[in-house]
Amino acid sequence: MSFANSEATSGLELDDTVQLNDMAITLLMHSIKGAVNSFYELYLTIEPTAVPWNGAKIAGIQGGERIHEGINNSHYIVAIEVFPYVGPHLDVGKDRITLEVKMDGVTVKGYEHMEYYALPTNYHSLFRNLYHNATLKCTLIF
Repeated sequence: MSFANSEATSGLELDDTVQLNDMAITLLMHSIKGAVNSFYELYLTIEPTAVPWNGAKIAGIQGGERIHEGINNSHYIVAIEVFPYVGPHLDVGKDRITLEVKMDGVTVKGYEHMEYYALPTNYHSLFRNLYHNATLKCTLIF
């Protein structure tokens, strides 16, 4: 039985951009989580959680240009916005991660901490440094 004729394809639609975006973010989550953990380890005593369903979205994409009909450049630069959180979904910030996606893997190219969100005082013990008093606006280039 071929996949195209199986029940697995019933109901699939190729033009569902929401599902395609969600799938792309899900496939990139390993790299996204690694970048989030690397950034916040300087400021928090625990690793914040980054997940596709907490507002993550593709903010921009470059690459994949058509070289010839049916053949495209499989090299992409993708900007993903995420909202890492601690505890019961307390967002700690809004971050943009720039990833280079190629056939041989995904590389983090940049990390921008765009917005800082204050945590309730009973969560201040999670701060490693003076993160809660700072207004962070930084960009890391890898």
